[in-house]
Amino acid sequence: MIVCVPEHFFSVYQFPAIDFATYINFKPFTKTNRTPLNQAIRNTLLIVDDDEIVVVLMKNLFEKKYNVFTASDGIEALSHLSQGVIPDLIISDLMMKNVTGYEFIRLLFTNTDYKKIPVIVVSSSPVAELSQEFPSIQFMDKPFDPALLQNLVDASQVTN
Repeated sequence: MIVCVPEHFFSVYQFPAIDFATYINFKPFTKTNRTPLNQAIRNTLLIVDDDEIVVVLMKNLFEKKYNVFTASDGIEALSHLSQGVIPDLIISDLMMKNVTGYEFIRLLFTNTDYKKIPVIVVSSSPVAELSQEFPSIQFMDKPFDPALLQNLVDASQVTN
């Protein structure tokens, strides 16, 4: 049996430069088709931090148990969301280049599809303003204890 596939089927779609509102208003894929079948059982984490060492540490901490996506700033995180990555939990720093964690979380909570995603902020920055605005967010100071972060992530996954 010969199957003919249109040539455009194999082309890669390039996202044009668009404003943040377009990224955040993107309708996400459903949870059932967001990851390959061999990974569908595991929950997904999105780690957003501009410190490469912290990202590597967190990725190593969680990749055995979770599907882990990383972003170095809010723009990259929004790009993951616009491409259909729907994390079960987001771990974010606040002080980053381009789109900060503050801006990213505010954009996240303006969209009905994303505002139910639990967020853990791991930062050395003051969080009083953000904690008053979004009381459902959990906070952890940097430097952090990896075991405590692991327990916090595991506990938040049980409640989802």
